Amino acid sequence: MMMMMMMMMMMMMMMMMMMMMMMHLMIMVVVVDVVVVFVMMLVLMVIIFMSLMLMITMLLLVLWLMMMRRRRRGSREG
Repeated sequence: MMMMMMMMMMMMMMMMMMMMMMMHLMIMVVVVDVVVVFVMMLVLMVIIFMSLMLMITMLLLVLWLMMMRRRRRGSREG
């Protein structure tokens, strides 16, 4: 009788473990999908940010060069 109970308990535990594993796998897949989407969004944001920063830096460099030229011209005139 005790052996039968133990076997039943073991079977129940195995079933529970299998269910948990399946749920875990499903959750893992969902998490992986979410993570992948998040990473893709992050990469896109980083690329956009980098392009914007490059544009801003280029504009600043152009402005700085123009200022330097103006200063040089002013110094030459003076």
